[in-house]
Amino acid sequence: MEYNLGESQMIVLAGIIKDLDRETSRTDSASICVYFGPILGQLYEEFSQSLAKFIHNILATNMLSDNLQNVLLAQLGVSPKNEETWPLQVYSRTLSVLAQTLLLRQQREKDELRSDSETSCVMIWLRLLNTLKRAILTPSAFSLLLMKEKVLKFVNI
Repeated sequence: MEYNLGESQMIVLAGIIKDLDRETSRTDSASICVYFGPILGQLYEEFSQSLAKFIHNILATNMLSDNLQNVLLAQLGVSPKNEETWPLQVYSRTLSVLAQTLLLRQQREKDELRSDSETSCVMIWLRLLNTLKRAILTPSAFSLLLMKEKVLKFVNI
């Protein structure tokens, strides 16, 4: 069976995930009902749950090739293969996609008697530690980078 999912769909899916993460992070209680009222809040919750199930299903059933998984992770800003700084704030839906992808790859590699996925986890830790090191050693430059990220997020809203 062929699935007609491509890079453009991964870009759209990543955009939706980031938008939902951003909206949820704006509330103290992580409930969007405060802003949209009970009816739209309920629709938001149903959509959010359906999206989580959809993402889980497309990952768990291997509908996404490794390349499409990499595109999705790159668009979310959490690709283990990326050489840039690691984000110091990763929201729940993004973290869920990363964790599911890494765990499924690890399981698949275990079944195939390989161990490449450990490298991805080590690379994530190294990038996080390097990001923290840069933030400590050059706080002014790093605060400018964080401010630039915040401005870009604000502009994208």
